[in-house]
Amino acid sequence: MLSCFTHLRGVMRLICASLAALALLTAAALASDQQWYQEKALSGNQMQLLVTGAETQRARLGLIRLARNSLYLSAYIFKNDSYAKLYVDKLCQRARQGLDVRLLLDNHGGRKSTDFLPELESCGVRVIYFNPPNWDLGDVMYTIHEKLMIADGQWLVIGGSGFANEYRNFGKDDATWYDLDLLVKGPAACWYQRQFNKNWDRSAKTGAFAGSSPQYLEHFYGLYSAKDCTPDTSGTLQALPIYSNPLFDEDSREGKELHHNLKTQLRAIQGTKQSMRLYAPYFVPHPDLVQALVDARSRNVEVTVITNSYDSIDPEGRPVILGTFATTKPLLDAGVKILAWPKYSVLHRKAGIFDNTLAYVGTDNLDRRGVEYQSESSLYTDAPEIINTLTAQFNEDAAISIPFEARYIADIQAKNTKWTKFILPFILDYL
Repeated sequence: MLSCFTHLRGVMRLICASLAALALLTAAALASDQQWYQEKALSGNQMQLLVTGAETQRARLGLIRLARNSLYLSAYIFKNDSYAKLYVDKLCQRARQGLDVRLLLDNHGGRKSTDFLPELESCGVRVIYFNPPNWDLGDVMYTIHEKLMIADGQWLVIGGSGFANEYRNFGKDDATWYDLDLLVKGPAACWYQRQFNKNWDRSAKTGAFAGSSPQYLEHFYGLYSAKDCTPDTSGTLQALPIYSNPLFDEDSREGKELHHNLKTQLRAIQGTKQSMRLYAPYFVPHPDLVQALVDARSRNVEVTVITNSYDSIDPEGRPVILGTFATTKPLLDAGVKILAWPKYSVLHRKAGIFDNTLAYVGTDNLDRRGVEYQSESSLYTDAPEIINTLTAQFNEDAAISIPFEARYIADIQAKNTKWTKFILPFILDYL
């Protein structure tokens, strides 16, 4: 009898050891599916989610105070209002103190900021407007959609927030705007500073500036005195910075290579085994993204997307809702859960979570325009605190959102004019 128990204990140990080994192999298999991230991620970062307008403002003003050598901003929205004026005053104050301050603004989204241009130029802030009509009328659709503030190549604020009153108090319970940003200290900030310098250099040499003398370019745009940076690796978190600019990415323009942001999304989706949660404010997905999500469903991956409803979206974005209906039927047929944000605040968060092991925060609305015509910036990370907070907030938002169902779609389509429906096929790639 004793020998029987001894033999049984041996069998149990073998079973337990086998189960433990299987668990390790399973974990390794799950991790290896995002191996591309591990191979490319930059170590040594610190990160903090900014989930309200007050937090973003505090972080940005903090960077303006902290900067000792340079302060570089790129933005799509920079309006002529009291919130933007707050930053104009602070940036001018630092420029007068000798700081190298530069603004790379989109010619469309930032056009109202031209009222500030005399003040900015007189105080020493250098400004370039990206892709004005005098660059090349054939490129008129290209825009800068990134939102970056970089201090000394050490600190970074990245996310969806622009510089306008609607961003001042954003939050879930705000009646105007619901957004998300990320504060970063570390190598990722230096990576984006170097990317900014490349864009600044290319912008200064394009269009009306083409052929200008080096002395002219240096005097007005500081082309040859942009600050480089040394990565600060004092943190413990990994981050993978991603940036795409279809106007400047020659391979992307010529069809030789996928948009870097889209390519990264596809890699993350292909590596996902269990669940995927995506914030997509203006969800008109590129065909490659549609196929990747359908393929994920064929692997039994649970896919949930939250986008704007007809009531929450900003009025100029309402045709986008029809674009969403026109491009997402294969997703709905495959079992992707698409939810409409029910509040009157514009959902403006651009973020995603993959298997609770990888997440990103950035500027990509998951629309076709973002792939074909807009610069986009996204920061991927496997930091547990970022993933856990994002997951909890996404689940709360999903619980109150409205599923895309036949009746809901019919009700929204009835609210759009015949003209909007007629032109939709012709403008789908621009939404």
